[in-house]
Amino acid sequence: MPADDLTLRLTKPPAAAVPRAFDPSVSVSLVVPCFNEEDVLPLLFERVRAVMAGVGVPYEVVLVDDGSTDATWPLMAEAHRLDPRWK
Repeated sequence: MPADDLTLRLTKPPAAAVPRAFDPSVSVSLVVPCFNEEDVLPLLFERVRAVMAGVGVPYEVVLVDDGSTDATWPLMAEAHRLDPRWK
């Protein structure tokens, strides 16, 4: 292939390679480091909940506060109070 031919070709994976459903024993743990994230945490909560509702497997989200000086910690604590899957 010539060096100037940079054509991108996308192919669809074979049907057998695309999982139809998760094994019922599967659960998901997400670990999210947080540092002064008060502005974006509400969006994170919303998006993760929406995605995981569509996936349909048990999950937990472990939020790690890396020494925030804003309202990150209180937002994390409130998320846990409302939904214990958020730790």
